Amino acid sequence: MCDCNATIVTTCCTRICTGCGREVPYYDPQIQTYQESPRCSIVASPYSRKQRFIQLLRKVLGVDSGPSLYDKVWNVLAASAPFGTTQDIVLCLKHSGLRAKHYTSLHVFAKAFLTKYTSPVGTTSVYDIETKLEKQFHEIEYLWYRNQFSESFFSYAWLLEKLLRLICEFETYKPFLKILVCPHRRAKYETRWKLLTKSLRRDSLLYPSDTPQAPLETVLECCA
Repeated sequence: MCDCNATIVTTCCTRICTGCGREVPYYDPQIQTYQESPRCSIVASPYSRKQRFIQLLRKVLGVDSGPSLYDKVWNVLAASAPFGTTQDIVLCLKHSGLRAKHYTSLHVFAKAFLTKYTSPVGTTSVYDIETKLEKQFHEIEYLWYRNQFSESFFSYAWLLEKLLRLICEFETYKPFLKILVCPHRRAKYETRWKLLTKSLRRDSLLYPSDTPQAPLETVLECCA
């Protein structure tokens, strides 16, 4: 029972009062991880490429809160703010000496420290972009496993750029992307992409719905 005499409900990680709404962290001692003993107090989730991709996508779209409030990066940027462009923020982070520079949180930094931040306006809503790219990533990952590639997976930065181009939203969110600049790595991922999409199904999610038979390279050129 809570101090207000109402019932407390226990979830997997918190306890919530049904009366006053007070919520406190709680970890059931019976919960165990995949690698530790039954006495461990938290469940460890295995690494998920899809969840990692969605996390990075949401940062680019500006629907993420960024690093922890106590992260040193906030004080470093605040000391040099305001900034004129996102590239100024990148340069500040580059010369900051911080071990974790949080380049992927460029959009939230822009909201906080740009002199004149304007919300990006594209032809597709943020919700629809996330929905489309989540489905496309699911298909890419499926094709990857189906072909049993032994090489490493795509760079997430390169893949974000590629898929945003595919839905014609790259220019909208370009200021908030940390573009992969190495020509050798870009060429490697481009070759890998062509191999992966060589035998795409006619109903593939990587094609616009109105042109299912158009070659992928043609679609990308039209969107660029």
